[in-house]
Amino acid sequence: MTATKCSPHGWTLDTLERYLTSAIDAVKKEAAEREDRNKERFLSAEKSVSTAMISAEKAISKAEIAADKRFDGLNELRGAMQDQTATLLPRAEYGAQHIALSEKLSSLETRLTKLESAIAGKSQGISGVGAVVAGAFVGLSAVGSIGALIISILKH
Repeated sequence: MTATKCSPHGWTLDTLERYLTSAIDAVKKEAAEREDRNKERFLSAEKSVSTAMISAEKAISKAEIAADKRFDGLNELRGAMQDQTATLLPRAEYGAQHIALSEKLSSLETRLTKLESAIAGKSQGISGVGAVVAGAFVGLSAVGSIGALIISILKH
């Protein structure tokens, strides 16, 4: 029989070995559990990142489609503005034609006034006045027709 010496605290080599082995096993078990939890966290984080990436790709795709639609709309608007610019009468040109028509109308009014004065002075009767008024309306109508024709030509 072998004498086992005990320490003053009651430890033997066998009890020390059992204590250290159980402590090491407990540390190994705790490390394995931590590793398992970390793996689970990593997998969960990986799923979250993957889901976020898929969502981001979908959002980017939708944003690109929306931007393309906006650009198409802007191109249509730009084309409409170019067409409008090409077909509308420029302001300066309208102003010049308006002044010319106004001068012609003034001239016709002056002539009409002179004719009315001449008719009133000669007292030719209602039939003569009617003819002059009709002539004036024909003249004004001609001026209006000429103006409409000029505007129509300028639009095309």
